[in-house]
Amino acid sequence: MMTRGGDAVPGGRAEPIGAGDPARVGAYRIIGRLGAGGMGTVYLGESDHGRLVAVKVVRPALASDEAFRRRFRTEVQRARQVPPFCTAEVLDADPATQHTLADQMVGTVAYMAPERFDNAPGKSLTVAADIFAWGAVVAYAGTGRSPFDGGTPLATATRIMTEPPDLTGLAGPLRKLVEAALQKRAADRPAARELLDLLLSTGMAAESPALRNAAQEVQTTFAGVPRPIAEPGPTRGVRRRRLIAAVLTAGVGMAALGLALRARLDEPASRPGDSRPQGSAPSTARPFRFAAGADVADPLTRPEVIRANSDNSSSCRYAGALVVTVARDGTYECGSTSQRFAGAHRISVEVDLRTAGSCAAVQFLGTEMGSYGVNVCAHGYVFNWYEGDSVEELGTYLLPDRTRLREPHRVAIEIRGDTAALHRDAREIAVVELEKGVPPGGGKVLIGGYGDPAGGKAPYQVAFRNLEIIG
Repeated sequence: MMTRGGDAVPGGRAEPIGAGDPARVGAYRIIGRLGAGGMGTVYLGESDHGRLVAVKVVRPALASDEAFRRRFRTEVQRARQVPPFCTAEVLDADPATQHTLADQMVGTVAYMAPERFDNAPGKSLTVAADIFAWGAVVAYAGTGRSPFDGGTPLATATRIMTEPPDLTGLAGPLRKLVEAALQKRAADRPAARELLDLLLSTGMAAESPALRNAAQEVQTTFAGVPRPIAEPGPTRGVRRRRLIAAVLTAGVGMAALGLALRARLDEPASRPGDSRPQGSAPSTARPFRFAAGADVADPLTRPEVIRANSDNSSSCRYAGALVVTVARDGTYECGSTSQRFAGAHRISVEVDLRTAGSCAAVQFLGTEMGSYGVNVCAHGYVFNWYEGDSVEELGTYLLPDRTRLREPHRVAIEIRGDTAALHRDAREIAVVELEKGVPPGGGKVLIGGYGDPAGGKAPYQVAFRNLEIIG
């Protein structure tokens, strides 16, 4: 595998090649030896144009194993999904890397989960092993040492299985995440999606452009990971059609963010003299003038276009705005427009997130077959497809700055042929493909709320004002 991490040789760390080392691998001339591990040897290579790359040559015994090569192809595909600024960019590969084979163990001991050392028959690994590796990598990035270093592979393996990690030098929320990732029992570790949501919920990503961009790239790889859906009416179940194959990729991408995250740990959560809860702002309705000739121009102060309803403590009620309360994790739907909207049209509404974890839900092009929808959350927009009792997540798009509670923003969805542009105030956040098709006769618009357990606890509440639809 050939990767590029920069155009400068790490000072003094490349050793001369020996008699048994290759002079050339593929398109790269071998000019030095960077190190060796359980899977093979890493060399310093140079292209014909002078580009320096790291070249990993897998051990012959592994490279000749077809099952191993097949697994390696999958790993290469995953690695290529990681943004180049998060980790070394994969330039080329000839199939050969994976964690485990039958009766064989491959990898660097310092990053292996305890279950990797368990030879019990019939026991298989899960992505929890990769979460453990994520924790070990972030700990190394943040402290400059392995959290289980024992001096030798055997001693390190023993510490991994029997002793707590040494996280001296890590503090605050990042330390807690790493501790969770390094739990001995696989079942006690968080999932990759939970890790990403927790990283974003600290607000650190919003403060660092590079970290925010990296997190956004990683989140887009979660295109198929569904979130919990509530029972209140109507209920939406979850169909796990496209559970992302690159969960490991997300873990690797997040691991590369360790140093940037650590740089944010010691900053105060709020400014002196600020008595408001962190992340909140005074709730103030914005002046709004409806466009002349708008198909819908509803201030949402009474049930004219969107009906009020309630079900098991969840409700849609009018109190100076359309206030949606979601009593459980998931989606609660108020109601839809009676009118269908076809062709190019624009839906816009003012959104006010009132509690942690609350998201505004706006569905469009709704028919008996299904509908598209956007959950507008504090950290970003989640684009979904709803069909029957299932929800499929089609993409997540981070906002340039995290929305504070009770800080109103105007959300707009502009349908253009087979795409939809998502806006926050006057800024375009993303253009998404309507990959499930566009109904020829158009569809209805529906409003509701969504409770995200990764961001807060029920009950969740969001308010809507000034719904405008221009067809």
